[in-house]
Amino acid sequence: MILVAVPLCDPKAYAQTIALDAIAAQDFNLKEIVLFIDVQTKDVPGDERTPWNELLAWTLRAEELFAGVVIDWWWDTRDQGYGDNDMGKRIRPIALAREKARIYAMNRVMWKGYIEAAAPKPGVDGAAWYSPVSETDGREITHIWYVDADVAPPPHALGRLLALNVPLASGVFWGRLGNGGRGVPYVFQKYLEGHGYGVHFLRRTFSGVIEADFVGAGCLLVREDLFQRVSWRHWKVDADETFWSEDAYYCFDAERAGFGKVKVDSGITCKHHDPSGAVT
Repeated sequence: MILVAVPLCDPKAYAQTIALDAIAAQDFNLKEIVLFIDVQTKDVPGDERTPWNELLAWTLRAEELFAGVVIDWWWDTRDQGYGDNDMGKRIRPIALAREKARIYAMNRVMWKGYIEAAAPKPGVDGAAWYSPVSETDGREITHIWYVDADVAPPPHALGRLLALNVPLASGVFWGRLGNGGRGVPYVFQKYLEGHGYGVHFLRRTFSGVIEADFVGAGCLLVREDLFQRVSWRHWKVDADETFWSEDAYYCFDAERAGFGKVKVDSGITCKHHDPSGAVT
């Protein structure tokens, strides 16, 4: 069984079914897939004004397609940090969403430190509820495929990632960063810079399957032997560590734990959407 984990939050409500439509179009037996959708929102689920009605309708239709669909609603009154320069604030909810999927894959239970089995109540910080649309049959989950809400992998993506048979594998999606980042892949190599490390994008023209120091986790497959041992984090583990994003930390920690570098298949080119409707 494959757990496909899609994190969503209010700033990405525009993308609430982009990744899901691409997952449903995979050249793969969808009855071998359990969807895990994490929604971090300041809106009360079920409210007629919620921006998530499109998502709710989609998941109800998808119940017949997949082995299971799990929706994790997280009522969060805190500033989610998108659109500002506070990287720690920005990546914290993303790291938590990815970690909750990992824990679910291992135990079929939610992270009790952040999830309550009750409907959210206005004004309660961090309360959430867990709503399985359909129950799974209890088969072991062998991989987690992390797909960002605004990323649309091609139909062959999951099959090709599985065929690599490595602990950590990724497709390619193009950046929309400033300062020359637009149109380059979220595939990075480190280089020594003073007392720390900087990063640079790989050239757009790379081909085949390569190793990278880290990737954006928008199309990232994690094998069971790795997700059983390595968790997601959004903090530095020591004072001398350079501050990175949660996906960089995961790639570094995987290599440190003996699983090697992330493998990137250039033949898996994903579409990356933004709120304006532009696609890279």
